[in-house]
Amino acid sequence: MPATVSLGISQYLLKPFTYATPLEKLTRHARFKEEAGLAIGQGDVDRVLSALRARRYLEHLVELGVAAREPRYGGVGRPELLYRIPMES
Repeated sequence: MPATVSLGISQYLLKPFTYATPLEKLTRHARFKEEAGLAIGQGDVDRVLSALRARRYLEHLVELGVAAREPRYGGVGRPELLYRIPMES
C-alpha cells in the first residue's frame, strides 16, 4: 500500500463526487503524512485538488455556513480571499 500511495494513487478523485469527498481525501492524506512523520504542505494540497476545485469547494462551504470568507487587501490588484473553518473544540 505505501508504494501505491507514493505513486499518488490515493490522490485521484473519480467523477462524479460529492463535496465531502475532497475533504475526506485531504484529511486521509494529512493523517498518512502525519503517521509517516512528514509535514503536509501546500504542494500536497495542490496535488489533491486543483485551485479551481478548491475554490468551488470553499465557496460551497461558505454557502452552507460552514466556512467564512474574508477579503485581505494588500497592494495593487485583487484582494486575496481567506477562508476560515472554525475548529471543533
